[in-house]
Amino acid sequence: MSGQSIAALLPVDHAVIVVRDLIAASTLMSELGFSVTAPARHSAQMGTWNFCVMFAGFYLEFLSIENETPLNVGWQRSLAQGGGLRGLALQMQGVPQTMQVLDGLGIAHTQALSFTREDAISGGNLAFSVVRLKQDNPTDIQILYCKHLTPHLMWGRGQYEHANSVAAVRALGMHTEAPHIVQKILQKLAGGAPHSTKNPTVYASKSKSFISLSFSTLHHAHKFIEKSRKLGMIARNVKGGVMLAGVSSCPLQFHIALSALL
Repeated sequence: MSGQSIAALLPVDHAVIVVRDLIAASTLMSELGFSVTAPARHSAQMGTWNFCVMFAGFYLEFLSIENETPLNVGWQRSLAQGGGLRGLALQMQGVPQTMQVLDGLGIAHTQALSFTREDAISGGNLAFSVVRLKQDNPTDIQILYCKHLTPHLMWGRGQYEHANSVAAVRALGMHTEAPHIVQKILQKLAGGAPHSTKNPTVYASKSKSFISLSFSTLHHAHKFIEKSRKLGMIARNVKGGVMLAGVSSCPLQFHIALSALL
């Protein structure tokens, strides 16, 4: 992984993949064998909508801008820069504690922002609070802390079974023109929060963003590679990745590029 720098392990809550066409992205992920949540809108002031691919303790959020607002200027900038994996949300236990930790680390941040997202299953809303890091440094990655105010709705329904047998996301490659700056920020944050060995490892990369997946069966992995190539989602084998879950004798791993979603 030349040109990429490994960040310290972090308590990652979810990753944000910014796309221009949310419905097209949802269709593509479904065709690749992932279970996807129904597209849903955030609070009006956010101006965004999303769908998610859920895993145990972690999820991928695919985000698109429906209406430009002051609160999504950062995501507008991400789209202008090519979109892809541009946001990292860390687990937040409590707003005051998190803000105190960030102040102690000397990291500038916003005040807490609360908002909701439509929930197609319950007919109600999911609720969140986030604290964003201020982007005073020249970085094109958005980093924030997220607290789920309705965790029973977000995490209590399963949705972790995927037809392609993907069991987990093992690594995230975040495209940035300043990987050394992003790495320093992430390493600083890792010193102020409990580490996690269950969440994806995060890379700051000048190459295109990628996701490294772990499959339950070798058969499904080969099928996924074949289908992803047919759909224009470039897949390539890589060395030194994580072993396939449940297939310890097989060293097949690969990264999927996100270019087909943009």
